[in-house]
Amino acid sequence: MYRHPLIGISLLLAACTGDITTADRDAFQSQQSTQVLTTIPFAGRCETSFVFTGQSAITIASVCQMRGIGRVTGVTQQILDFSQIAVTGLIGISNTSVYPTPNGDQLFATFTGTGTQAGPDIALDGVETITGGTGRFTGASGSALLVGAASLVTSTGHYTTTGTVTR
Repeated sequence: MYRHPLIGISLLLAACTGDITTADRDAFQSQQSTQVLTTIPFAGRCETSFVFTGQSAITIASVCQMRGIGRVTGVTQQILDFSQIAVTGLIGISNTSVYPTPNGDQLFATFTGTGTQAGPDIALDGVETITGGTGRFTGASGSALLVGAASLVTSTGHYTTTGTVTR
């Protein structure tokens, strides 16, 4: 029986060119548009000044130099919880921060930690959690250990962070 080679190739091509389903096309496009995640350091030192805006509410302005990000300024709204100070000696601290970068991108974070008062000074530590942002920080996540101190006499302080941001 005689077979022409082009007929075999034509049949093979016809079998391979079936309709692509919508699900196949969507899966392929999703793979093509998947963004590669990048982890950068979120570590550095911040100098702060603060004002009490209520009995347990504070607004903090910070200027930071962060590895992986550069110089950022920060605006933080902080709430102090004194309910456990008589029992544990600790002040509960929670806050939300926005860190604008020089190019206008913003990094959003929350903080939960504790403070210990020794005279007019407060030592603080806890975890800062990255909750998103704008520009290159859209969808960012991560966390950093935060350790710092503040003076109730001068209304200034400082803190260091050690962690990462994934974007």
